[in-house]
Amino acid sequence: MAICPFLFLHPYPIFIFTVQHHKNFRMKKISLIILLLLACTYFSFSQSESNALGLRFGMGHNVGTEISFQRFIGDANRLELDLGWRFSGSDETGDYLTFTGIYQFVFDLNGSFYAYAGPGAAVAFSSNNPEGSSGDVILYGAGQVGIEYNFDFPIQVGLDIRPLITILPNLGDFYWDLALSFRFRF
Repeated sequence: MAICPFLFLHPYPIFIFTVQHHKNFRMKKISLIILLLLACTYFSFSQSESNALGLRFGMGHNVGTEISFQRFIGDANRLELDLGWRFSGSDETGDYLTFTGIYQFVFDLNGSFYAYAGPGAAVAFSSNNPEGSSGDVILYGAGQVGIEYNFDFPIQVGLDIRPLITILPNLGDFYWDLALSFRFRF
């Protein structure tokens, strides 16, 4: 922490800004790392036509939007990676930056309709918590069950439900997330 030698001339203490700036910088750095990981995954698989990229609009414990990327691994399995911002609507719990990874088993129902289910994990970076500190990290065990429709053109619409159970910091808190997604297949 840097302290200004002219602190007595300044109308408010500089070191308070420095501490708050450090917390915001840490959150931005974590967000950038997650975004770079998603970009690397995207570009490493971009030569295939078994990808989908779009938005997942969720509601349940929190309301928010996620950037959603899907990559088929084999004929009937895929990986879904979601990066999103969740709004709690409460000053006590704050908002969350979330990163979720789900391994999905995909079932072809009739050539256009697909069902999927699978396990995964999620990590959330909180902007605030009930104790008033910032920068908390929350780890969840996750699952996902859903159905999607693939149009003749490269658009996919899906509806899914994602149960989440907190692993860290408090084991056992249970949440639901219902979402509607729109993705472009390529």
